[in-house]
Amino acid sequence: MVGEMDKRIVFISHTHAGGFFKVGSHHLARELSIRGYNVAHISTPFSTAHAVLGKGADGREAQSLLGALRDEHGVLQLVPRTMLPARLSTSRYLKNALGDIGFLGARFMLVDQPLMSAGPLTRFADTVVYRPTDLYLDGAAAAKQRALLRLASGVIATSDEVLQALPLDRQIPRMTIENGVEFGRFAVSPAAGRSGAVYVGALDDRFDWDAVRQFALAAPDAPVRLAGPVDSAPSDLPPNVALLGSVPYSEVPSLLAQARVGLLPLSDSPSNRGRSPMKLFEYLAAGLLVVSKETPVIAARNLPGVKTYRTAEEGARIYATEHRRDGTNAAGVEAARLQDWSAKADAVEKFCLSL
Repeated sequence: MVGEMDKRIVFISHTHAGGFFKVGSHHLARELSIRGYNVAHISTPFSTAHAVLGKGADGREAQSLLGALRDEHGVLQLVPRTMLPARLSTSRYLKNALGDIGFLGARFMLVDQPLMSAGPLTRFADTVVYRPTDLYLDGAAAAKQRALLRLASGVIATSDEVLQALPLDRQIPRMTIENGVEFGRFAVSPAAGRSGAVYVGALDDRFDWDAVRQFALAAPDAPVRLAGPVDSAPSDLPPNVALLGSVPYSEVPSLLAQARVGLLPLSDSPSNRGRSPMKLFEYLAAGLLVVSKETPVIAARNLPGVKTYRTAEEGARIYATEHRRDGTNAAGVEAARLQDWSAKADAVEKFCLSL
């Protein structure tokens, strides 16, 4: 329960709330708003350079034109407008944005977008907590991350792998809080006659098309549904692979209910080693079995109904068996119940208040 202290919390996030992807900062912002905090969620700016080059995440330009708006959960959402991309911008735009919406000097600032950390963020909030969600091994993000770690009051990583990879050269409070699940939304009854597999998420360099091809060939009579924005896909995908495009978050539970198996066909991209895939617990909450590429994060969990593979061929053999299993992964549902975002928000709040 929030007392008489400053109730303002601002998230500095890599992903805006108006697009296809729902990420941890969106869920945490919602849960903390429900607890009585005044929450703002500021995501990667849309720049003039993005407009000229025709780049930028899906819907980010449209979101930036709306200005600061409260969503249905009371969270103030904002995508700033800038001249240059975040990695090339000074901190002036962020200071101005915070001032305009009344969040300059907020009690807590939780940052998961290091590219937005130009300048000393400690001037903009009483307590800065870095919340890394990916491995930043080189480039501008890695450099910004090093600078951010020198001033942050604490670190909340989304996996032990990410936490251990951080270049921490001083003793500061740190912990791991993995991504969770909006359990009540995803724990729905399975559809009659459900079959095949489903994947929901990014179809980029972190996604293994060859593994999906082999899964589909291993069970040619079972559909493999892929939901997510895609610019191009291999031309030789088997006919039982369905590219659904972007599916609204509100429709994902009913999509999962149609399948027996949730897929996490992760590529060998180094960034996948530290990922805490949100879809893992969403699949489990929906009662699905899961077939996933083995990563340190997923292997360490040893969750019920989750089978991992090291090669696409091994994964196809596992999937050929798993997709035939009837019934609901009841143990997986119970494991997901413990990972509800409300519990994650409790842990984040407790950590922040301890600093």
